[in-house]
Amino acid sequence: MLGRSSEHESEYTSRAEEIRAWLKAHPGHDRFVILDDRPSAANDDSLLQDHFVLCNTAKGLTQEDVDNAIEILSSTTI
Repeated sequence: MLGRSSEHESEYTSRAEEIRAWLKAHPGHDRFVILDDRPSAANDDSLLQDHFVLCNTAKGLTQEDVDNAIEILSSTTI
């Protein structure tokens, strides 16, 4: 995304659908985390929301994001 911004909606118009499609195409992946800087990556999908960490575009991946991701992965049942 060099030279572009995550704020441009056209960049990720269906990110949540893309994630759901990947999960459907790769069954058995119950333990996962979504790291994204767009809230729409999880939409209003409760499955995706339970695995979602919203990152700040300007800061990048922070230690807090990593800690949240580890917590999600640790609490996910297999």
